[in-house]
Amino acid sequence: MSPTRSVTRWHSMLAPGAGRRRPVWEWAVPVCALVVVFAAFVVVQAATLFGGHDHVMTTDDLTFADHARSGFWQLITVTVGVLVVVAVQVRKVDAEVRRDRVLARIAFGSLCVLTLVVVWSAVYRMSLYEQQFGLTRLRVGVMAVEVWLGVVVLAVIVAGARWSARLLPAVIVGTAALGVLVMAVVNVDALVADRAVERYERTGLIDVDYLGTLSADAVPAVSTLPPTLRDCIVDEPGSDPWWNANLARREAAVIAASDPLAECALPAREAGR
Repeated sequence: MSPTRSVTRWHSMLAPGAGRRRPVWEWAVPVCALVVVFAAFVVVQAATLFGGHDHVMTTDDLTFADHARSGFWQLITVTVGVLVVVAVQVRKVDAEVRRDRVLARIAFGSLCVLTLVVVWSAVYRMSLYEQQFGLTRLRVGVMAVEVWLGVVVLAVIVAGARWSARLLPAVIVGTAALGVLVMAVVNVDALVADRAVERYERTGLIDVDYLGTLSADAVPAVSTLPPTLRDCIVDEPGSDPWWNANLARREAAVIAASDPLAECALPAREAGR
């Protein structure tokens, strides 16, 4: 069997099969009702979904952390729910009837567009959290998941426009794998350290305890800090076994050894994490 035929067969096996066709009212009424409820929720909750710094500061018992977390869990719940609804109800559409196809595209497309609004809200909330307290590995990972879910929803919209889900599973798996690869290339620890240094230069605030947990990839950025802070983060160069050797650790050892250690002066710890 040729490679092309094997890939085509794999896509066909993963793609959802046709279900039992139903009268238009049986699937259109509940889906359209869900669109109306979803749209009403977005309108009513607009201040919460897109509330900025002032919204958090003026709302009792609301922190930036809570605001970002609620956005993430709302996104997970909405995305999973919408994808399940689309996967189940689309199998009831009579694709041979043009009117049904058009109505299905409008109804399911509206659900997906409203889901993108929630994706935007979640990313915006996480951005506010990052602006207030800086980046961490977890925050980078959460942001990446939120963006990926947005890509998945866009892929569903494209599949609906083409009225073919044959490539959809492969696109979802492929974008997830690409996201993991991008995270490895970006070098999360170095990114976190860079943003922490930028924030320190802008606000004078820094979390040396957390930066001290990062890998050697963070050392080049951390080394630009004042010595009293840098030496609270950078460890004394040690003798690692050969199987742990890498360029980042070698560079970190050179940087740490190039400047004598100074006395560590820890600033006040930040809250809200």
